[in-house]
Amino acid sequence: MTMSLDPVAVVGRGYRPSGAAGSGTEPDALLAAAGDALAQAARDPAAGVFAALAPGAGVSDAVQLARAVEAAGPCRTVDAERVPSLLTVRLAWQAVRLGECAAALAVVGHGDGAAALLLKRLSVAVAAGDPVLAVVADPAEPAPTASVGPEDGPLAGLARLADVLGTRWPDGARAPWPLALDASGADGTTTRLVLAAPPAAKATANTEDAEPHLLLFSAPSRAELAALVAEHRALAAAGAHGQPGVPALAGLAAAAHANAGEHPYRAAAVARTHAELVEKLDELTLDPPDLPADERGLVFVFAGQGHQWLGMGRELLRTEPAFRAAVERCDAAVGRHVPWSVREELLRDEARSRLGEIDVLQPVLFTVQVALARMWQAWGVEPDAVVGHSMGEIAAAHVSGALSLADAATIACRRSALLRRITGQGALAVVELDPASAAELADSTGGRVSVAGVNSPALCVLAGDAGSLEEITRRLEDEDVYAKLIRSTVASHSHYVDGLRDDLFAALDGLRPGPATVPMYSTVTLERLAGPELTAGYWMRNLREPVRFADVVAALRRRGHGVFLEISGHPVLSSPVRQCLEHAGVTGRALFSSRRHAERASVLASLGALYTLGRAPRPDGPAPAAPVPAPAAGAARHAPTPYQAALLPAVLGRR
Repeated sequence: MTMSLDPVAVVGRGYRPSGAAGSGTEPDALLAAAGDALAQAARDPAAGVFAALAPGAGVSDAVQLARAVEAAGPCRTVDAERVPSLLTVRLAWQAVRLGECAAALAVVGHGDGAAALLLKRLSVAVAAGDPVLAVVADPAEPAPTASVGPEDGPLAGLARLADVLGTRWPDGARAPWPLALDASGADGTTTRLVLAAPPAAKATANTEDAEPHLLLFSAPSRAELAALVAEHRALAAAGAHGQPGVPALAGLAAAAHANAGEHPYRAAAVARTHAELVEKLDELTLDPPDLPADERGLVFVFAGQGHQWLGMGRELLRTEPAFRAAVERCDAAVGRHVPWSVREELLRDEARSRLGEIDVLQPVLFTVQVALARMWQAWGVEPDAVVGHSMGEIAAAHVSGALSLADAATIACRRSALLRRITGQGALAVVELDPASAAELADSTGGRVSVAGVNSPALCVLAGDAGSLEEITRRLEDEDVYAKLIRSTVASHSHYVDGLRDDLFAALDGLRPGPATVPMYSTVTLERLAGPELTAGYWMRNLREPVRFADVVAALRRRGHGVFLEISGHPVLSSPVRQCLEHAGVTGRALFSSRRHAERASVLASLGALYTLGRAPRPDGPAPAAPVPAPAAGAARHAPTPYQAALLPAVLGRR
């Protein structure tokens, strides 16, 4: 066994103290802390598990925990009541350093809660785009040191480090590197751990980066909100002119987020630089939304095919742990049906991309949609209803709770595999016609063309014979009616899919849908779905019958759902939603999750819009990278907790 010269990095952390929101029972707290740490980095199925466990942990040993988190690497258990929990970090560090595994989870579980750190070889972490929280240094390296002993409890050592690594430090304090912790156990065992700065932490506080940042503001009155925004504008202007002592934009964003309350007057801005922030703050509207509070029901709108683009999902894979974790779960579910990886497909270059193949494209789009939804939910943004457009109903049904991930992946994979048979047959056309006129036009073709979808009261999609559609679009253009022919991979919602019926029923025979826990409204039947009806027959209707999207949007708006958040890689339905609202003469909001080449900025902009509409984004979701991007070293998120103050007295005293 050869010792690696590659440094070992901390790439994930989880801390669930007893009584914390979401901690649940002791086993839940342990699994949650481990899951939090694992979710923050690319998954390594051969990761090791090193656990310090005490009565009340709910797990008997590291092997049992490894099975629960699907880690197949080396395992070791120590008694948390006798040896310091910090020993697990030392053991994990040694295992990675000696090449026993490329990643290792150090975890402590006790009746008082649980904590975990995920370690990886630095080169592996950087290559995977993992967040590097710290680098484990030589224990002999001098550093400001704190100590914990048996009197501090079994959680103390590892939990304190997990807590510290979740901190964004005030601009007035220097970055707390290096830092050291000495720990001793009841049996006399001692261990020491030294953490050094992560590579990204070497930038200065005033260095601008290319990452977008979200600033949230709220106040009891419009005047107070205006004053708060003005203060931040002055700081941003000073930073734009290079004045010393101005916090980095990341620091401004983190501080604004930490201080953002739930007052009625709210505002939000997204910017990449101080100068851009000045512009965005000047453009803010500080008046309350014109959408009544009881009409702000949130609908997740899952788009159909057409929102794909090369590079889709890559930025969010790099920056959002919840998105990345959901992609990996979907990848595993899809992997039961196909011999390729969704994650790898998202990362392919143009020469190797297979997004032009229907049986690759649809499982990838399904994965991206599920991952976007889970990311929003991790931030505390929960839908009041869901709706799907064509194949988007698959992800919608899963997020509603009616379909398990396994069943949803089965539909996405098996149905798209059948669609491969009709690749290249037929076409689609977008026409600026009302539904009745579109239906009359389709009927005139003798069944060669069908109405595939009604996206808005004045925008329909036709599908069917390519020659017939070419003739229709020419005729409409001559009449000065907008019409555009779309060369699609397959002509769904037309007679071309009829021949797949028997094979589709056979392929989806094993589905076991259950009750929907989030209301799902069907664009096939126009009804609220209970859930159990989502069997093979429904998915054939979803493929063949027209998508009655405009009718569902109108019905949802009448029920008090006035905020529509598109779940897609690029907006394709936000404009039709706005057209539906305008046609009905009602107010509402059409937001989107992601835009081509600006994924994170788009996500943050919509998150800010939701905040102004009364939603309360959770500052710390299941992983520490929450709505506010991780700022550079020295940026503030919150004041140091008692744990941090106890661990770093020397650091906090330096200036």
